Amino acid sequence: MKAHVLQHVPFEGIGSIASWLSARNATIGFTRFFESPSLPETNKLDLLIIMGGPMGVDDEPTYSWLTSEKRFIREVIDRGVPTVGVCLGAQLIANSLGARVYASREKEIGCFDIESLTGDESDFRFPRKATTFHWHGETFDLSDNAVWPVIEKLNGRLVGHCGILKKEVDGKTERELVYVFARDTWAKGYATEAARALCQYAFDKLHLKCIIALIDPENVASAGVAKKARLTFRGETVRPSGKRKHVYMKELVGRGS
Repeated sequence: MKAHVLQHVPFEGIGSIASWLSARNATIGFTRFFESPSLPETNKLDLLIIMGGPMGVDDEPTYSWLTSEKRFIREVIDRGVPTVGVCLGAQLIANSLGARVYASREKEIGCFDIESLTGDESDFRFPRKATTFHWHGETFDLSDNAVWPVIEKLNGRLVGHCGILKKEVDGKTERELVYVFARDTWAKGYATEAARALCQYAFDKLHLKCIIALIDPENVASAGVAKKARLTFRGETVRPSGKRKHVYMKELVGRGS
């Protein structure tokens, strides 16, 4: 694995990420912007890690290298390279993808819980919940190609995520229906409710002509959700990871589709 780190200030290093990379025999490269803004070629990376810093995403007048950094981040993501951002790094990802970064209503300073939204196909495996130290004054919106958290109304609990993502399938850019829920919520109808709502959003708001779902052949429950949302089986594809996926699709036929 060839990983590259974007480091903005000397005191914001990768910390325990270093041991994770070492355990995987990764080669680690650095762009330390406080020394030199030199960036590597995007086609030679397997992982990008973007660290924090006291500057903001729009501080190009003071930190001119932010312009090239954001362009680089977008190119890496467009290549499908796994990318993780910490603090400012997360804001730079959002900004690079066209999302708004803005001042929070209140600052987050202290130790707070965070919850994972990663699914089975994620490039990263985070704990379901962990307590971490925060020092944030800004937040950001999600880009058009991000998933949304699903919150249970009864108790405000995070139970999963869903969304409509761009994905390359057999050389063609498709829009994929994604829904992942905590195991203890299965069989409650949440996934079906989300899938149906996303289909309506795809056709009514995004004006898409079709939407697909990529499902493991063994995942009978997820296939059942797709069928309830009126997606039909269209064949099989093999993902870059080598995994086989069944392809389900729903096409816009009319207002009653």
